[in-house]
Amino acid sequence: MNVELSSGGIQSFLRAPLRTFDDIPEGTAAVFGVPTDWTLGTRPGTRYGPRAIRESSTQLAYYLHTARDGQMIDVRNGRHVQFDAGAGAVVDLSDVPIFPVDVPRTAESIATAEAAILRAGAFPVMLGGDHYVTYPAVRAFVEHMQERGRRCGFIQMDAHFDLVDDNPVFGRHYHGSLTRRIAELAGIRPQNMAWIGINGYVRVEQLEFVESTGAWAATRQDVRRRGAEAVAAEAIERAADGCDEIYLTIDIDVVDGGAASGAGSINVDGLTPGEFLDCIDVLTGAPLGAIDLVEVSPPLDPSGYTARLAALALTNLILSRQA
Repeated sequence: MNVELSSGGIQSFLRAPLRTFDDIPEGTAAVFGVPTDWTLGTRPGTRYGPRAIRESSTQLAYYLHTARDGQMIDVRNGRHVQFDAGAGAVVDLSDVPIFPVDVPRTAESIATAEAAILRAGAFPVMLGGDHYVTYPAVRAFVEHMQERGRRCGFIQMDAHFDLVDDNPVFGRHYHGSLTRRIAELAGIRPQNMAWIGINGYVRVEQLEFVESTGAWAATRQDVRRRGAEAVAAEAIERAADGCDEIYLTIDIDVVDGGAASGAGSINVDGLTPGEFLDCIDVLTGAPLGAIDLVEVSPPLDPSGYTARLAALALTNLILSRQA
């Protein structure tokens, strides 16, 4: 077996085989990148996030490929893992076409990519990019579900609600408005929307929106008080109520900025990496239909820690589907 070190070869996610959007195997986890940061209101650099996550994942792939019989155990939860990138359980579709400063055109490119994966019967895994990219992906996911008479829930791990309706600088479509736009989709009920890790200052009107619509949110303090497992379990319960599948989006800034410094926004006293991964462990048991992870900004973290945490979370979510 020819095993490449993480420093060599093509940096696909987990060394998965490269495919095109016209050739997506059914049943696979189909990874694609959206390298954007022009709707980001804070710190730039997330356009380099997909590349950094892929690169960091190759070290995880090396561990998996050099293990005896390809088997490993996650000592955090005792879960046995077996993975062979060449078997096609995961494919990497590279990045979608991006049109800088043309937000609507880029959004359509994202929605088209998400729809193609879903039509192929695969599991979409999107690497952001600033967080606005989640909106067109969810729009395509909801439309796909509606066509099949199915309902979907929504979980967001984030320090922020992203429920701004109309920003005086960015307007109605930027990384702080994505969940407000999602809440307006015909196939989404706010009662099936849940947030994990809300922290710091929150605009009053956003909290009022959550309370008045029946949506649900757990703050960082809730996670500390109740425990990550209990909070994540309740998020699943609420998002899945009356729904068939859940879209999960993860903004890496839910993790404390002292640990994950390479994030689009700085989160003071956010989740610890351990709490974050505990939540991920529970979320692997949710009826997930699509996932994304966004706002990794590698120029802000030369250590690579933030990208590694992102790659690890996605790997845990993907490999849990193969268990």
